[in-house]
Amino acid sequence: MWWGEFDLEHIDLYTAIFMYIVGADTQLGKMYIVLSDHIERRLRLAVVMRLGGKKGDLSGAIEEAVNDWLKKDSTPRH
Repeated sequence: MWWGEFDLEHIDLYTAIFMYIVGADTQLGKMYIVLSDHIERRLRLAVVMRLGGKKGDLSGAIEEAVNDWLKKDSTPRH
């Protein structure tokens, strides 16, 4: 069956199968954070120096840092 031959009654099934096959069912979380100017500049410079500054490098570095932080002792500190 080719794209133009989809039965519109079953399009959701075909879309779901396609998404499953290509992995399009995964979604990325988005967070908006505020950092001091000093920390932001240091982070951006470090990302460029270590990773090259390609698209996605900043997100990757932040994800790595958050993952490392979450692996630390998670005992509440209040």
